[in-house]
Amino acid sequence: IVSGTTNQITASSGDILVQGFGSGHISLEESAIAGGGNITLNASTAGAIVNVAANISATGPAGNSLVVLAAGNVSFSCGADVITANATHVVLNADRDANGAGSIYLGNGTVIASSGGDITLGGGLNPLTTAATSTSSATETAGVLLSGASLASGTGNISIRGNGSA
Repeated sequence: IVSGTTNQITASSGDILVQGFGSGHISLEESAIAGGGNITLNASTAGAIVNVAANISATGPAGNSLVVLAAGNVSFSCGADVITANATHVVLNADRDANGAGSIYLGNGTVIASSGGDITLGGGLNPLTTAATSTSSATETAGVLLSGASLASGTGNISIRGNGSA
């Protein structure tokens, strides 16, 4: 939905919503996001994925949220980071349609730093209690895969729920 040459999506104090329509996929290849309010990426069409390859910065007050929802997979690659100025809750929610197919991948160099906010990686309708679930493909066997990535919550909680396949 957002791709191509370098773009910047910015809202100094308002909320940002990126909603996938049609195929539903959201791809932030070279499109950084900087928001002072809540930030939501929502790919809710069946099988839709969210691929983030550019930084997301949350600059608003403590208590705001960055929520990534995908009916399918959530992927952060190319060292795409989540950087927060104050305690921001970060939720990566794959398999949002709860059909048992949606994983989370955080690639090499990706850093999610919530500055004291909670970090939640999971799936289904409630990622705090439901696992992100891999498909049985040869390249996607983990429900949640951190491949050279790091999570830093400061005083916040970290919850990771994943269900892999053999």
